[in-house]
Amino acid sequence: MIVVDTNIIAYRFIQGDKTEKVLKAQQKDSDWILPSLWRHEFLNVLSTVARNQILNPDECLEVWKNAVRVLPKLERNVDMLKALLLSIETSISAYDAQYITLAESFRIKCLTEDRKLLETFPAIAISLEQF
Repeated sequence: MIVVDTNIIAYRFIQGDKTEKVLKAQQKDSDWILPSLWRHEFLNVLSTVARNQILNPDECLEVWKNAVRVLPKLERNVDMLKALLLSIETSISAYDAQYITLAESFRIKCLTEDRKLLETFPAIAISLEQF
């Protein structure tokens, strides 16, 4: 079991240079979990991708539909008070703190490409390359 950050979700559902690594990581450990926050962050990713003309709006809608067919089953509750305190204590965003808090609560790793999380939480956050 592993927590996956939104950037991993994006690389999984939007074809790019890291998609193959994400698929290999998923083969290695397919028991992914994530906070429900992923929906908001991923929606923002898709909006950015469309505005930057990486995908057109119809393609973004298809990616969204594919993601919401699969990912809601993987959602887990996060202790928001712990996430808030972690965010304050470590100067990471409250969004990022939810992924780390979730990983801590299950005593598992958080798969991410977020440099700040990788640097701040080397015992919890793990990159695709490390995984």
